[in-house]
Amino acid sequence: MPNRKRNSKKREPKPFVKFLNRYGSDLTILLLFVAGIYLLVEQREIGQDVFKWLGALFSKIRHVIYVVSRAIYEWFAKTETSDVVGYLLIFLALFAIMNRIRRHTVQNYPHTKECPNCQSELNRMHRKPIHKFLGRILFLRFKQYRCTNRECHWKGIQIDYL
Repeated sequence: MPNRKRNSKKREPKPFVKFLNRYGSDLTILLLFVAGIYLLVEQREIGQDVFKWLGALFSKIRHVIYVVSRAIYEWFAKTETSDVVGYLLIFLALFAIMNRIRRHTVQNYPHTKECPNCQSELNRMHRKPIHKFLGRILFLRFKQYRCTNRECHWKGIQIDYL
């Protein structure tokens, strides 16, 4: 079967995007130069403003860390040891189930480069959204194929570990 190339036209970027692509680094240099001149001419002490802003930022971060750590501490204070062990066992069971699903899924899909119906070559296709979603959840690589034989119409997937 001859290879067919798609006849796709590249869209022309908008004028503003063309301008930014061409002169973006020049504009950045100009902005830095103007900011430097402004800071030299201006009689304001910028260091104090920066330190005030950084101090306020670190104060907010410290407060958030305190609130989160306090909530975690209170949750652990209320939780008994048997509850923690129960959560751990549930987590391990869910992990084992996910690992078994992964292994079972990979074993059920054969790894072949030929069509199972007519032994013709296979071409890769774009994955379906569900395959992308499952691949992210189960940490698997889904590849979708179709038969090159126009009379066969076979489509299928191959699944591998990441």
